[in-house]
Parts: sequence; C-alpha cells; structure tokens
Amino acid sequence: MQGVEFDGSWRVNDQLSFYGNVAWTDAKYDKFTGAPPALENSGGAILVVDASGARLPGVSEWAASFGGEYTQLGTFSGRQGEFFVATDISYRSDFSSSPTESDYLNIDGYSLVNARIGFRGDDGWDVFAWGRNILDEDYFEMLNAGGSSSGYYAGVLGDPRTYGVTLRGAF
Repeated sequence: MQGVEFDGSWRVNDQLSFYGNVAWTDAKYDKFTGAPPALENSGGAILVVDASGARLPGVSEWAASFGGEYTQLGTFSGRQGEFFVATDISYRSDFSSSPTESDYLNIDGYSLVNARIGFRGDDGWDVFAWGRNILDEDYFEMLNAGGSSSGYYAGVLGDPRTYGVTLRGAF
C-alpha cells in the first residue's frame, strides 16, 4: 500500500475558516494466489484464482473532504460565546467490496454533504442543529456475496439523511 495525502486549513479572518484534504491510495495485493473467484465466476469448477496485483477490497483510490465555518460573537440565553454555521462535503471514489474484483461487488463513488448551525458558549455549553447526508445520497457501504456459491449478493446501505439537535455541556 502506498499513497499521498494533502491536508490544509485557511483562516481567512476571525470569523471565516476553510479546511480541505485529498488522499490518493494505491492499495494492491503483492501476492494472492489462493483468492476466491469473482461472484460471477463462483459455483463452477474454478475454486481459486490468482488475484496478485488486484486492488485491495474496501480501499478507494481517491478520498477528499472540504468544508468551512463562519462564526459571529454573540449572546444566547444569557451566555457569551459564538454563533456558527458550517458545512462540509466528503467524497470517496469507487472501490471493490470483494477480495477478488467482481462486476457485481464494486461500489460506485459517492459524495456526502453535512451541515451544522448553532451556538458555542464560552462556559462549555453548546446547542446546535445538524444534518448528515443532507442531500439524501443513496450509497452502499459494502456489498457481500452470499454463501454456498449461490450467486446472490446483499448490500449494507449507507446512512440516509439524518438530522437532529445537540445540547452539550461541560461541568
């Protein structure tokens, strides 16, 4: 496995900041001569294949995230602190979900958008509303082949749009 990652942040002024990172990963088997066949080749006479040089399962070649936050000093419910609004987007390129790449067990790349708005108190008390996957992107986290070389596969769905309110305090 080898790769490169760049990470940085930029504080434009006291109220506005941005961050970002991007990673490239080259993850391949050095040697894997006893790999299971791809799902579409299972159930036949071929019991193992040579997957040497194939990409590792679960590893995207590209991953990136970018975001920003705007803050403004203020008072909320008698507490001094700062109001904030923030958003970020994360991206992951396609990846194999199988030890041997299969046309059926590769997961397409996807992007997720998250956002937060709220108040951070100087005394350790925070309140904020948040949303994850706010564009309600449909994506898989994993695809799995069924047992017994039956040819079926099942998927683990990624989280749908989720939102909530958090009240956090420090004592």
